[in-house]
Amino acid sequence: MNMSSNFFAMLGYVLFGAMGLVTEASGNASDLQQGTYALARTTSHIVQADNDQKFKLSVALPAGYQSDAERRYPVLYVMDGRILFAPTVTTYRMQMLGRRPEPIIIVGIDYAEELDVFGWFARRTEDFTPTNIPVEDALFSEAYGQKTMTGQASRFRDALLDRLLPFIEEHYRVTSSRGLMGFSLGGLFAAQDLFQKENSFDKYMLLSAALWWDNSAFVFGLEEACYRLRQDLKAEVLITYGGDEVPDIISPARQLAQRLSAREYQGLKLSLVEFPGEDHMSVVPASISRAIKTMYVTKRTPAAE
Repeated sequence: MNMSSNFFAMLGYVLFGAMGLVTEASGNASDLQQGTYALARTTSHIVQADNDQKFKLSVALPAGYQSDAERRYPVLYVMDGRILFAPTVTTYRMQMLGRRPEPIIIVGIDYAEELDVFGWFARRTEDFTPTNIPVEDALFSEAYGQKTMTGQASRFRDALLDRLLPFIEEHYRVTSSRGLMGFSLGGLFAAQDLFQKENSFDKYMLLSAALWWDNSAFVFGLEEACYRLRQDLKAEVLITYGGDEVPDIISPARQLAQRLSAREYQGLKLSLVEFPGEDHMSVVPASISRAIKTMYVTKRTPAAE
């Protein structure tokens, strides 16, 4: 393993210590007197997967969705919905005040269970990693204080494709355009789907993706197999990272972008963006903003939403 599991344990304290700010106020009444904060035009659903897992899908609808019963919309699926759904929605709506991204539905993917920080961290570590590495299991289990078994990405992908996407497409007016945004291990999962025999999405946003997993052998091996199978990759791909991130984030991101450019895949539209001075945490808002701008902004007259 390139990056220490202790890094992800520390990440839990730094990034998710304020998790209640995204979901619900959880402080003592004497410390925090306001109640739950809700985003306008959002709702949530609990969806049962075939593997007995339950997921929470948070859905943000564009302005005008209710008034135009015939119009259909692209969907942006956001991994780690517990922490990234709200900032993605608010960033999108802020851009609606200026550059005017096209109207889209935003869906945050999360677990239905009430998990503490490290319980949530353990679940995503299991679900977003493609290969089981026993030494990693031991390290993560110790870091999170509970048994963690890596390499469950195929199970999660089955739930995503067989249950979660069909649920959204059954209950909402959507087009065939699907985007997938993933940060860190979520970005690793998005990269896995990109190089399957058939793409499940047409837009992939790999934000500070943990491509270092399994010494980068899995993702780059998957890309190699993909290229041998087909020379077309009809997708828009955005790869971002912060200039102050660790080399194990920066180097594989650059290498993957270089390889994809050299392949000259038919139909591939690739963007690589570095944000100087940003680390693994501080780069997240900038990456989300660039993802929306790159994938969904069209030239329109500025107007408020």
